[in-house]
Amino acid sequence: MNSYKEKIIYSSAILLMFFMLLFILFGDKGLMEFNHLKQEKGLIIQNNKDLNQKNLIMYRHIERLKKDPAYIESVARKDYGMVGVDEIVVKLNPGGEGSP
Repeated sequence: MNSYKEKIIYSSAILLMFFMLLFILFGDKGLMEFNHLKQEKGLIIQNNKDLNQKNLIMYRHIERLKKDPAYIESVARKDYGMVGVDEIVVKLNPGGEGSP
C-alpha cells in the first residue's frame, strides 16, 4: 500500500513539474515571450542608433548651412540649379534638332 501511495505522489509531482515547465516556456510571461521581447529590444536599439547617426549628419549639415558660405553656394548650385552672377548657362541638346 505504501508503494501505491508513493507512485501516486511521484506521478503527481512529475505531472505538476511538467505543467509548470509548459507554463514557464509558453505562458503569458514565459520564455518564448521573453525571447521575442529581447529580439524586439535589439531591433529598437539598432533603429535608435541609426536615427542618432542620421540626426548627427543633419546637425552637421545645418551647422554648415549656418556658417559656411561656400557650402551654401554648393548646395544652391547642386540642389536648386542656381548660378553665379557672372556665369552663363549653356544647355547642350545632344542628338536633338540642329545637331550635325
